[in-house]
Amino acid sequence: MLNTLTERFNELANPHRAKAMSAYMKNHFEFFGIPSPERKLIQVDWFSSFKIKNLDELISLVTQLWNLPQREYHYVAIELLARNKKLWSEDCAVFFEDLLVTNAWWDSVDTLSSQVIGPFFKKFPEVKFQYLELWKNSSIFWLRRVCIIHQLSYRKDTDLDILTEMILLNNDSNEFFIKKAIGWALRQYAKTDPEWVLRFVDLNPLKNLSKTEAVKNIRM
Repeated sequence: MLNTLTERFNELANPHRAKAMSAYMKNHFEFFGIPSPERKLIQVDWFSSFKIKNLDELISLVTQLWNLPQREYHYVAIELLARNKKLWSEDCAVFFEDLLVTNAWWDSVDTLSSQVIGPFFKKFPEVKFQYLELWKNSSIFWLRRVCIIHQLSYRKDTDLDILTEMILLNNDSNEFFIKKAIGWALRQYAKTDPEWVLRFVDLNPLKNLSKTEAVKNIRM
């Protein structure tokens, strides 16, 4: 099954572009050098060529993709998970956590957060509280970033108590990806309730980056 995908990726591999893409990701990963639109077309064709029958098969295939060195495989793995939400169970939380901390960088963490963790927590709210409690004080800042941004697509369903708690727990952090996450989460919620965000920013002494990001589309 994977051979077909690999053949297509190899056909479109571009070493020059791959080098630039790797540099953009601080050389943390190898790339085939395939632009996102072309990769997505390949994904669609590949996904249509087979059917995932059960959760074990889904996890096995995602794991195989995640263990390959080229970053494009990781993007495919996340999309594969997102397309098979109906197969998810509560026990997937352990597997999802492993994906978040393995091959971790902002691109995978943010996409997993929006396409997998956010929907998963909506589907299994009892698991949400268990894992947010585990992650919110983690020494792995990527997990704390997920706590902050997993509600980006929730809009009016955003739990403001959770959002507030996760921001204030991390407000003293000097980690760039945490400060950026705080600003991003607030900026996104401002599309639903800008007045709430403005009050929050005025009442809480956020780091400059977080504050700038939070109000950039409100205070022009």
